[in-house]
Amino acid sequence: MAQIAPLADPLAGAPRPVDPLPDPARPRARRWPRARLGRVLAPFWHLGDQPPAQSAGAVPINALAPSDIGLLIVHYALLGAEDRKARFRSNLSFSALSHRYHTLDWGSFRFLGARVGQRLVAVAELAPLPDGIGPGRELALSVLGPWQHSGIGERLMQAAMRFVCTEERQPLVLFVRPDNKPMVRLARKLGGACQAENGDYSFVFPAA
Repeated sequence: MAQIAPLADPLAGAPRPVDPLPDPARPRARRWPRARLGRVLAPFWHLGDQPPAQSAGAVPINALAPSDIGLLIVHYALLGAEDRKARFRSNLSFSALSHRYHTLDWGSFRFLGARVGQRLVAVAELAPLPDGIGPGRELALSVLGPWQHSGIGERLMQAAMRFVCTEERQPLVLFVRPDNKPMVRLARKLGGACQAENGDYSFVFPAA
């Protein structure tokens, strides 16, 4: 039986057109579109409208781990604009919060959180004091709106004092703006020694 020779490629040896390479895309900073941000936070928006469903005394307070970064960012994102400014001295965006806590040195910082289900209703952030001030930790306290004046902030601050002053045997320092009267009253109530510094108050709780 005769064999059929394969057909020759009519384009063999002919130059082929070359598609020009597209210009490399410039790196762009990650942004969170408003619609996407709304989807991320949608399960949590009701926290701003509903009062606490349980007593603040029954809410567990535990140390937070790097695996809790998502809950931590959502907690700060749900603070009211004025509360976020009081906490960070700036109304940080969701992207800025995400960058801050994904790049944080978790070996130096400690966090305590009051958790209701999978939500953090209050957070105590314990940062190392800046160089030159001495050993100790700086406390930054934040409480979601519906839980303010419930007593959870006082419980969380007491837990921070036990951890830093008693367990770590270091002083705890709280910097407060004079117009943040609820926090000023709480710091005085818990025995902080007050000093005026650069227009702010600093309350020092000594090591036990």
